[in-house]
Amino acid sequence: MGNRGLRQGAARLLLAFIARLGMLGLGLVFAQAAYSAWMAGDPPPASLFNPRATAEVIEARIVSGRQNGSIRHRPVVEVSWASKATELRGLKGAFYSGRLESEAAAAIKDYRIGETITVRVVNGLPYADTIDWFRLGAALWLSLFALAFLSVGAVIVIAGKRRPR
Repeated sequence: MGNRGLRQGAARLLLAFIARLGMLGLGLVFAQAAYSAWMAGDPPPASLFNPRATAEVIEARIVSGRQNGSIRHRPVVEVSWASKATELRGLKGAFYSGRLESEAAAAIKDYRIGETITVRVVNGLPYADTIDWFRLGAALWLSLFALAFLSVGAVIVIAGKRRPR
């Protein structure tokens, strides 16, 4: 019976350890997901706080071509950046099929040749100064979940250490 009691005691100890650190572990998983959400995307939501600069529009066009059997329309805006022509990143993506060419044109309609625009500087490259509200919302929610789980996990661990046995 002594061996069985030892196993039950070890099992209880293991369950208490998992219960205490489980919330912290889940909080760490959410923290990693939140970090990834802030850093992913084109431009990433974290770049919302990056510095702004100005650049002159050199060219705004739609590049069309076939990809995987479909016609693809990609909006391209080139700006004068660091004394050379550089493609503006972070524009709305590629559009497939002929009827969506107007959407690709709408993505570049605000960029007129010779106009000076405000760009977001990310890793030394110019990005369109736009906000992807869906990505920003996802990053904020994941950050709140991480904070909640880490807070509850910390309270459980601290309360478990102070509880008299």
